[in-house]
This record gives sequence, structure tokens and C-alpha cells, in this order.
Amino acid sequence: MPTTPWVPARQSIRLAEALRSAGHRPDLCLLPGGNHLWVGLSDEEVEDCYSRTLGFLRRCADHPEP
Repeated sequence: MPTTPWVPARQSIRLAEALRSAGHRPDLCLLPGGNHLWVGLSDEEVEDCYSRTLGFLRRCADHPEP
């Protein structure tokens, strides 16, 4: 399980579980070797994280993909 000095992975998992229990649809993706700021990930993994984050923000703001 990835770790970071800022946000432990377990804390993120608990938050996602709580959000699901409340009827929300969080998108939590834990990648081995990376931290909360994507440090330690390959360029491809960072690009995927960025795209997923942008998609999540668009869904939250109710804006369609370009």
C-alpha cells in the first residue's frame, strides 16, 4: 500500500468508504511507489492520475468532457 508523510493511504481509504456509505461515488486509486503528490510514479502513471483527477472534477462540476 502506498504511503506518504502527508496523507496515510488508510486515511484515504476510510474517507472513500465513508463517502460510499453516504451514497457518493469517490474515485480512489492507490498506486504502489507513488505518494500523495504523485512523486515516484512514471510519466504515464502521472498522466493517468491527472486525467482521472480532471474527469472527477468535471463530473463534480457537471461539465462534459471536451
